[in-house]
Amino acid sequence: MISETQYRTLMKEYSKNGGVISHAAMKAQMTHQTAARYLKTQAEPSEARVRFTLLGLTLALIFGLSSSPSAFPALGIGRPGERTFSA
Repeated sequence: MISETQYRTLMKEYSKNGGVISHAAMKAQMTHQTAARYLKTQAEPSEARVRFTLLGLTLALIFGLSSSPSAFPALGIGRPGERTFSA
């Protein structure tokens, strides 16, 4: 995630330099991939956090999973050394 200041800098530099993503990304201190993602979606960092949280809650409701990381074994997420699925 990026900060609100980085997002504002990215948008300002992108419009100022004629649409060069790599230059705007460098000025905002992020990778060009991250900059491209935020420029494509036009979503501020706070909006992106809400979308991610809503996606996790939606998946939990659909699949009846809890919110703990070890509850997503199919994604390979769990505690270190813990088996994430049974054979």
